[in-house]
Amino acid sequence: MKVIEGKCFFKNVRGKVYFVLNKRKILYLPIEKSTFPYILNMIKALITSIILFSTFVSFAKIYQVTNTKSSGAGSFPQAIMDANNNTGTDTVDATGVTGTITLTGTITITDSVTINGPTSGNLTLDGGHIGFRVLRITSGTNIINYLTITRGSLPTLSHSSKGGAGIKNTGKSLTLDHCIIDNCTSNEENGTGIHSEGALNMNYCRVSKNYCYSLNSVNLEGGGIFITGSSNVVISNCLIDSNNLGGSEFVTDLAGAGIAFHSKSSETPGRLRIVNSTISSNTISSGNVVQGSGISINNLNKSAITISQSTIAYNKFDREYPSNEEYNAALYGDDVSIQSTILSNNSIVIQSKAIPNYSVNISGYVRSLGNNIIDTDFGGAHSTDRTNTDPLLLPLNNNGGFTHTHAIECSSPAIDSGVGLSFDQRDTQTLGQRRDIGAYEYRKINETPKIRIDTIIACASYKWIDGKTYTSSTNSATYDLIGDWRHCDTLVTLNLTINNVSDLSTYTSGNIIIANNSEATYKWLDCNNNFAVLPNDTSQYFIASNDGNYAVQLSENGCIDTSSCVSINTVGLIENSFTHKIQVYPNPTSEELNIKIQSNLLGSKFRIVNILGQEVKQGELTNSMSNIDVSKLPKGYYVLTIGEGNYYYKFFVE
Repeated sequence: MKVIEGKCFFKNVRGKVYFVLNKRKILYLPIEKSTFPYILNMIKALITSIILFSTFVSFAKIYQVTNTKSSGAGSFPQAIMDANNNTGTDTVDATGVTGTITLTGTITITDSVTINGPTSGNLTLDGGHIGFRVLRITSGTNIINYLTITRGSLPTLSHSSKGGAGIKNTGKSLTLDHCIIDNCTSNEENGTGIHSEGALNMNYCRVSKNYCYSLNSVNLEGGGIFITGSSNVVISNCLIDSNNLGGSEFVTDLAGAGIAFHSKSSETPGRLRIVNSTISSNTISSGNVVQGSGISINNLNKSAITISQSTIAYNKFDREYPSNEEYNAALYGDDVSIQSTILSNNSIVIQSKAIPNYSVNISGYVRSLGNNIIDTDFGGAHSTDRTNTDPLLLPLNNNGGFTHTHAIECSSPAIDSGVGLSFDQRDTQTLGQRRDIGAYEYRKINETPKIRIDTIIACASYKWIDGKTYTSSTNSATYDLIGDWRHCDTLVTLNLTINNVSDLSTYTSGNIIIANNSEATYKWLDCNNNFAVLPNDTSQYFIASNDGNYAVQLSENGCIDTSSCVSINTVGLIENSFTHKIQVYPNPTSEELNIKIQSNLLGSKFRIVNILGQEVKQGELTNSMSNIDVSKLPKGYYVLTIGEGNYYYKFFVE
């Protein structure tokens, strides 16, 4: 029997040789006795390897986060420190904790770790804006799921490594899934929300309201995200919005308020792919040379850069002091390819005035692979692009999914006109025969149909979308648009009110025509002169001064209609039969009407009628000067007739 290090030995049992470890026979060795020295050396090497492996290699562990404290057992910072101290890819499990963890300093990750927050997304690491970044990653392959990182701040230049008030990544790779990085600030730093020098994969994330500022003559890049040129980066199903680069008027060059990618010619080419994402409402508010208020790509090492199935909208360069320097558009590209992407409603504004003769969407060297919609000109357009075309975007809103999107209207030219993945930023599947252009697919196939009510007020009749003409009010007519997926609404109900002029009839009294409708407005027309308007006759009645044919145009309830023509042929008889001079005054009057007649008309009867032809006063003229009290008559027009209608006089009571 031969003992190896007191624990391991060979044993001959009934003519068979066994290798024995800790008193257990574990291996039968059918070998000759002469080979024992060689086998012995092999076993020694094996045992040495096992001992060394057991001494220096520890296995991955799971560290539970059980509270929202800033330190101590069960806290998030303690779990990260424990994971750092244990070699291997550990897991920090915070799925059972929600709320805000108020930090007192930067959390640094020095080893591979997977961090799992609650799928509700309600766990926040809060830097408090008191002068430190929230998360620093220096090595390893790291994954962060369902975590919000907020209010990191880098107010001075005294910290050891610049950039990334929210996250600074110099590790091998970082994956962010369903994460939010927002409200971080930095002074003269590149990449306020995220600064990444390693591989970066972002899925279903929002980078929002991060602000990089300076009061000095410096260059600033990446208000939301800054990526070095040798990085391999994929940004998918994400929202990059409302990030800002700015400061004083001394700031010189600014690039990429939303995303900045900057490479050097000496660096190994990397890769940047942006897909199914929205870059919206990012702003550069100072600077002389501005490159990309939404995205800036300085691609000196010729990295592979593609942007597809994305929406770049409402990004702005908004400067409050004048400058004659260079302004670049929402997307500044250096060897960038775009496909199936919307660029719309981006702007360049100096002192509250839009700057003409500048491209607000694309500048630099941008290559179109087709199927883009751009609401301005684009010199590099593909034959399948639509330029100077409004995509009919709706405001940024919660349209489903983890991040907000710009929906498109039902008549948008983006519908069924794109190419690419069969799902959008919200994971909505393609509805039509083709993918829609941009980050938003118009509507889910199984979405519950919406109901629209068409409220219409019309005169006399109305022809609706069903092709029928309605002449009376209704609220029961419906029209079914189901099957036409391009429409926002599928079932439409008609709420129709038909108005008419309620009464078009008239009556005559001598040479006076009176409209029976007292609720309308009036225009009197000369039927013999192509229904020309009589400009000074707009009351309910009309006194013809000449024989002819007359009608009244009435406006009521928003409707206009015209009465039948009325023939007047008594004006000449009245004028010829009256040979006596009569004076009537004042007009208008509020108290009395004075009538002066010649003596041979004494005893003549008089009548006063209103515009409806109703008699309101009558009597006999017994004196050459008669005073008739009209003070109690309602305000309006009246007609005085003397004798048998041989004389008439129109007056107004105030």
